[in-house]
Amino acid sequence: EEAASGASKHGATQQAFYSALQEYLGHYYRMLALVESKITRDQDKGSMDATTSGSDQATKSPRVTLRGLAVMLSEPAQQLRVLAILSDSAGGLRGGALINRLYELSNHGDPFLRSL
Repeated sequence: EEAASGASKHGATQQAFYSALQEYLGHYYRMLALVESKITRDQDKGSMDATTSGSDQATKSPRVTLRGLAVMLSEPAQQLRVLAILSDSAGGLRGGALINRLYELSNHGDPFLRSL
């Protein structure tokens, strides 16, 4: 019932904007789950390698390093910062005003920002 009343409060433009934000957040959460599974797998392999002495080096996959983690998270973190700016600057706007504000923000010199 709350979802139905919440949906009627917001117009189609706001719903589309919220949907796009949710899509990016969903992508971010999936990426975090992937990173977490890689780290967990590395920890599990590390404990198994400690118990087995003759493990084959060719079958080992590269471990997640701090540098690798920073590389994996840099673009999603930048996307989240941009989405936070968009969300803050579009807060409370509806319809054409929301579209105009998002269009103003998209006219930026950075191709990364324009692609969002």
